[in-house]
Amino acid sequence: MTYIGHPDSINGGDFTQEIVNRFTVQAISVAPQEIKQYFIDTHPNEYDPYNSVVLFDSETKCIYGYILAHTLEIPHVEIIYEGQRKVVEYLKNGKGLYVSNVVLRNGIKQTPLIQLLNLLHFVYCQGDTNKSGLYIWMDLGEIILSPTEQESGIKINLFNTVSRTFYDKCV
Repeated sequence: MTYIGHPDSINGGDFTQEIVNRFTVQAISVAPQEIKQYFIDTHPNEYDPYNSVVLFDSETKCIYGYILAHTLEIPHVEIIYEGQRKVVEYLKNGKGLYVSNVVLRNGIKQTPLIQLLNLLHFVYCQGDTNKSGLYIWMDLGEIILSPTEQESGIKINLFNTVSRTFYDKCV
């Protein structure tokens, strides 16, 4: 089951427009060492650092949101999507990224959340939104999924296929 949390603070820091203006979104694998260390200490071996993303203040390195994910296909797709042959075939032949944790500091929404979801999409399809057979999914008591294929490419601040699917579930 996907965990979605909205704490008042993740690892300190105020929440002002000045800080929002300094927000950076990166894959955890390429984030500054202070950011990586937070995840090593709090979530050891529970995520794929190349396909998980973090939202942080570039000056103070305080974390304001993150999405932890790892490669995993949806289990029992034949049962979940019984009678939907095309969906079952797509999922059985595809490769899934399971979103296990979405943690956003209370009040984070709109552009920062869209950027976080869009970067998750971008890193998972390795910048090639024309790749078919990739999908991102969550288990919220029901399986929510989105294919990553998108002909128009990704615009980091605007809704795209993945961010449109998951935005309302994350806020």
